[in-house]
Amino acid sequence: MVVTSLTEEQKKLAKQGWYWGPITPWEAEGKLANVPDGSFLVRDSSDDRYLLSLSFQSHGKTLHTQIEHSNGRFSFLEQPNVEGHTSIVDLIEHSIRDSENGAFCYSRSRLPGSAAYRVRLTNPVSRFMQVRSLQYLCRFVIRQYTRIDLIQKLPLPNKMKDYLQEKHY
Repeated sequence: MVVTSLTEEQKKLAKQGWYWGPITPWEAEGKLANVPDGSFLVRDSSDDRYLLSLSFQSHGKTLHTQIEHSNGRFSFLEQPNVEGHTSIVDLIEHSIRDSENGAFCYSRSRLPGSAAYRVRLTNPVSRFMQVRSLQYLCRFVIRQYTRIDLIQKLPLPNKMKDYLQEKHY
């Protein structure tokens, strides 16, 4: 078993086109508008209890689910009896392979009695297909390599430090 740190995991994640970083659920819905079912992206979670969320197109609408991180493993649902993946990239790549083979990922709301959705991850929506502002790209990279609690120690003007620490949601 290979155990990687969350910092190493974030570095691997930042290289993936389907990882959009700090965008809101509403921005994700905009990115997934007018795309076929099976289209998806991964973004930073707007819920402080989770690191990441998956936004995906299913049955003509955009849905969102958190990516669980427990005991060093990543999964889409809390599954204490089922092994997750040690890497977010592995989780997504495995889900894409399962989707291509006709198997489905399942997602459900945390609300009791809510329906499960059949999810196929077949079409990653890449942020590399869009030109981002230099300001966005700088924040994206700095946030990947600097813990949020250490941003105040960076040799930058206070206004920039405040921007780097802004909550995006």
